[in-house]
Amino acid sequence: MPPAALTEWTPQLKHLEQEANIAPHDTNTEREARRHRPALLGIAAALVFVLLLFLGYLFYETDGETDRPVDSSTMETQTAPQ
Repeated sequence: MPPAALTEWTPQLKHLEQEANIAPHDTNTEREARRHRPALLGIAAALVFVLLLFLGYLFYETDGETDRPVDSSTMETQTAPQ
């Protein structure tokens, strides 16, 4: 036998399940897809723009400079303060 608290909530849960399964019958999905197309294209364009900016930033930061090898004979030596 299920606990009393569970049996009290069972009718309410069944009601919520029935409400969740109900979809509007007058929804025209093709029309909704047409209406959302400009927004989705705008989001895609913004993502491409941000990707291009990020790639540009990476190329800017790594503009072909390479670290020169350090010659230990010309390197200054520093001693830690005592």
